[in-house]
Amino acid sequence: MNDIQRIIESVPAAIAEEGDYEDGGLLYCGKCHTPKQFMAPFPWGEQIVKISCACEKEASEKLEALKKEYERRDRINDLRKDGLPFSLRESTFDKDDGTNTEIMNLAKQYAEKWEKMVEKKEGLLFWGGTGSGKTFAAACIANYLIDREIRVMMTPLARILSMDINDRGPFLEDLSRHELLILDDLGSERSNQYALEIAYRVIDDRYTLGKPLIVTTNLSLDAIRTADTIEYQRIYDRIIEMCVPVQFKAESLRRKIADDKLVELKAILRGGDGK
Repeated sequence: MNDIQRIIESVPAAIAEEGDYEDGGLLYCGKCHTPKQFMAPFPWGEQIVKISCACEKEASEKLEALKKEYERRDRINDLRKDGLPFSLRESTFDKDDGTNTEIMNLAKQYAEKWEKMVEKKEGLLFWGGTGSGKTFAAACIANYLIDREIRVMMTPLARILSMDINDRGPFLEDLSRHELLILDDLGSERSNQYALEIAYRVIDDRYTLGKPLIVTTNLSLDAIRTADTIEYQRIYDRIIEMCVPVQFKAESLRRKIADDKLVELKAILRGGDGK
């Protein structure tokens, strides 16, 4: 007996289940009426071997698809944990309250046409007052892309600058592997010479790599365009070169939420239910 024959004969035979039947000397499934056995020709003669019937194949395919879906979800969860602060992981386009409809539509189109944005190396500069929805819009883009297994890092530049020098190097190297970098709240970081050099390195690396960048800032576009030092000019000129400016003019969402909560609290204190 050769090795192939030994392997074939070591495979367990098809097990007959309730409803199964024989036809032409082969076992058939009683549910889908397709064979569970096959008469295979070998050099040493024909031999019955076990095969999967149609319903077994279907069940196996469903199980494999379910396994792949769970693995996909795990990858997405890991990407979200790696790339987004906890408070922004639930920021999605379907939770938009309509405050910035035109801008949110633009943000969604940017996300939906991501491949084109990558090809054009196109980024966005969200600028406007505090609490106007800039960070939310950027996070919506990030979550949309992460759901499609695209690596995104959203972080304040201040976080990078505050890292221990031994941690900062590996972090900056890892940034290059992210398809999209979102720098949130630019302008809030400290502005000493060393910090500005790091800031320029982070932004210039995206330019060199040809990868998109999104920036959110409370600075006005005039302030960005008329920076009063060479160091800031280098940084802001690079951002303007890479990113399309989009102004957020809406009333501060944080202030509106605070006002709504105050109204609700007053109603409760007066004996109402706050609704």
